Order: sequence, then C-alpha cells, then structure tokens
Amino acid sequence: MNTQRLFFAPLLLATLSFSGAAAADGAAALMQAVYEQGRIHKSQRMDMEIVVKDDKDRERTRHFKMLYLVTEDGETRSLLRFYKPADIKGTGLFNIVYDEGGKANDQWIYFPAFRRVNKLSTEEKHQSFMGSDFTNADIAGRKPQDDKHTMLRADDKVSVVSSVPHDPEDLYSRIESEILNQYKVPQKVNFYDRDGKLLKTLTAKKIANKSGMYTITEALMENHSTGGSTVMTKEDIDFDAIDPSQLAISQLRNR
Repeated sequence: MNTQRLFFAPLLLATLSFSGAAAADGAAALMQAVYEQGRIHKSQRMDMEIVVKDDKDRERTRHFKMLYLVTEDGETRSLLRFYKPADIKGTGLFNIVYDEGGKANDQWIYFPAFRRVNKLSTEEKHQSFMGSDFTNADIAGRKPQDDKHTMLRADDKVSVVSSVPHDPEDLYSRIESEILNQYKVPQKVNFYDRDGKLLKTLTAKKIANKSGMYTITEALMENHSTGGSTVMTKEDIDFDAIDPSQLAISQLRNR
C-alpha cells in the first residue's frame, strides 16, 4: 500500500566506500535508485486490500482502489477511494508528494457522511490510516530528500541504510531499510519513534516484476507498540492508463 508508494538505476555497490562523505553519497544514491525504480511507470491503477489485526487476533478487512501518477514536473499524486465495507464506502484520501526538497507533502481526506474535503494537519498525517498500522503519511510515501541517509553495511545481496528525517516534527527519529540490491526494493524497513525505540517493522512478503518494474505486492506492517499488524495486498495492477485529470482534489467527491 503509497506503502505502498514505498521505495526504488544500477549501482556498483561493491565499489562503495563506507566512510565519510563517500558512505553518505553511496547511501543517498541507493535510496534515489530505489525511489526511481518505483516510478518507472508514470501512472498506475490498482486494487488494494488491507487486513487489520489487533493484539487479540480480531480482524477487519477494507478494500480500496488507488490511482498513482508522476506528473511532468515530478510531483507524485495518488488518490485512494474505499469501496468496501459499506460503512466506509466512498471515503477518499488524496496525496501530493512534491519533488522539491524541503516542501512538506499535502494530504486531503473526504468522508461521505460530512460531504467535506479536509486538508490534513501535520498531526493528522501521523495518525492511523483508516484504523490500520500504517499512518496517513506512510501511505503518501517519502522522497529521498526528506532524510539524511547513511550506509550501515552492505554485501552482494543486501544493503542496509539508516535514514534520519530532516523534519523535526516527523513521527520517526530514524528509518532503517534493508534493500535488495538486485531489485532496488526494500525487503524490510524498521521505523523508530522519537525516543529511538523500535515502533514498527514493514516486511515485503511478496515482490513481483510487473512490466519491468519490481513492486511489493504483499506487505506486513507489525506494530511493536500495540501488538497489532496490518497486511496490505496489491492486485490487478495496470500501468500508464490514467487521465491526469483523474488525479485532482476535486475527484475526491466523485464515487
């Protein structure tokens, strides 16, 4: 799940130096490659399912459709609309991730019962996405410029990068990503809270090659604070078939 817009040009990792500026440059280049790998197709349409489980193994299942677009000026836009179950049908979330560094992402939410589109505050971005273990900000995704990256270790198969957010109001103090070098996709991501304690772990359960782009089609987010978890599954993925006019705030009200 943007989770979904989670992370992604070939790198000779074996030649990287893991000290000083070289290590920082190598880590930043790798995270940029991860980001760009996930943007090979400039538009995507998919069906998504989230299964939320609490610490007593009680489950809730939600379904939504997602449209994703990289605009000509480099913005990433996504529109999510729930269609099941009936009590949340029509609820929508619209996200803009700006290409320029230092500019905060914007998010708007629509609840059919109130017939209003509300822009999310910083605090609301850090709240749960529809009762799941993903936050609204997790769904929008991050860009490499949001963080300072450091290479912790690397071998032929996996590189581990620590990313510290530039924004002092970010929910996370550090994000540690295990990147599969061959695919430029994270196989595991650990999120640490503001006190430096492990808060959540995202694990890629299934990775698929879709029309030349590697994408996570099933991901597990475990919440170490609550004992709950969320499985997000991506299905029926179509590429390069979206009219840009569909990715606008005004579309939140259309059902």
